[in-house]
Amino acid sequence: MPKAKSKVFLVLKLAISGLLAWLFYRRIAVADLVTAIAGIQLLMLIPLFGILLFNSFISTVKWRIFLTASGFKTKLGRLFSTY
Repeated sequence: MPKAKSKVFLVLKLAISGLLAWLFYRRIAVADLVTAIAGIQLLMLIPLFGILLFNSFISTVKWRIFLTASGFKTKLGRLFSTY
């Protein structure tokens, strides 16, 4: 993909992400959001991220099985990084 097209695609993705975030959070008061974020227990995030990482790994393995069955071979690490 040419550089200019790649930059336009990046800007478009960021704009769509920003629009979706605005649509989801437009009715939440900023003070309430800050209070909710400040109340997060950081120690509880460790198992959460561990579960998310494990879930992504399992999904990557699933995709590798599907791709291998289709005749497309790729390394698990590369597939995980793109997933």
